[in-house]
Amino acid sequence: SKYAFAPFTYNFSLGFSWKDLNVNALFTGEFGHDVIYDKGFYADASGGKRSGAWLSENSNNLREWYGNYWTPENTDARYPRIDNYGFKGYRSTFWMRDGHTLRLRNLSISYGLPQKYAKAIDVDALRVFFQGTNLLTLINPYPYKDASVGFWSDYPQIRTFNLGINLSF
Repeated sequence: SKYAFAPFTYNFSLGFSWKDLNVNALFTGEFGHDVIYDKGFYADASGGKRSGAWLSENSNNLREWYGNYWTPENTDARYPRIDNYGFKGYRSTFWMRDGHTLRLRNLSISYGLPQKYAKAIDVDALRVFFQGTNLLTLINPYPYKDASVGFWSDYPQIRTFNLGINLSF
């Protein structure tokens, strides 16, 4: 693909009601672009002698990749060069992945207690609800991080959960 950012986005919602139960879900996604694994996640070409060395020394990175990519000094490496390193902007397509993502962005579930039961506890209406955001990524080009963040160590999107009760007297 020639696109570094998604040229196409989509969303759809699903919902249903059955008796006093309501469920609504919003899904969002994007496609038509490629993503590249973050080179900082798996490599430090200096062998741990430069400022970014903490990426491989002090974290649980994929150590198999660290230092095991092609350079002029390491021609028997298992993996191709991670980035261009002065080769006129060319990247190996080995590290490219289809950037398609699909996320469950919002889910809301509510249940209204039937009127006769609400009256039995001296309320006009009682509704219990759950609402959550950023709950699940169903299609993700990265096995190790949230697709929405730029670098492997960035914070992922906040996942929220709300539970509540609505009462009417």
